Amino acid sequence: MQFKLEHPTLLGEEVVLSISGLFGNPELLHNGRQLIEKSAGTNIYTIKKDSGIVTIALEPKRFDPFPQLEIEGEKYPIGRKLNPFDYLIVALPMLLIFVGGAIGGILGFLASSINARIMRMPKSALERYGFCLASSIGASVTWYILALGLNMLLNPAQ
Repeated sequence: MQFKLEHPTLLGEEVVLSISGLFGNPELLHNGRQLIEKSAGTNIYTIKKDSGIVTIALEPKRFDPFPQLEIEGEKYPIGRKLNPFDYLIVALPMLLIFVGGAIGGILGFLASSINARIMRMPKSALERYGFCLASSIGASVTWYILALGLNMLLNPAQ
């Protein structure tokens, strides 16, 4: 997903936040080229303009694929804001931890990560909730098949 940043200090510049892959790090692109951090590991980027230097900071959030973005110290919203019910739907697959142990935990975490991305997409509520439900059911079915297979492998019928 790509988001064009439109901020008064960025007028005349094309700055895009790119979030790729399920666990990919967000990248800032300036006029099509990837920006390099000011200092390694700081998540602070600078853009030189005729009128001065613009500072952009990316702060990763837990369980949310979209980072907190600050342009010149001012918070800049990315994507749609999630409400409490959205967070509940995102976390639904984590119930597999209690039912499915380690395998359920891994699958639940993956499905929750997918759900977090789905909930931030610019789709209708029905589409977002439907895709999240499909993701959760997919994780549950996968867990059931893996658990059944492991059970048959470890306890062969005699």
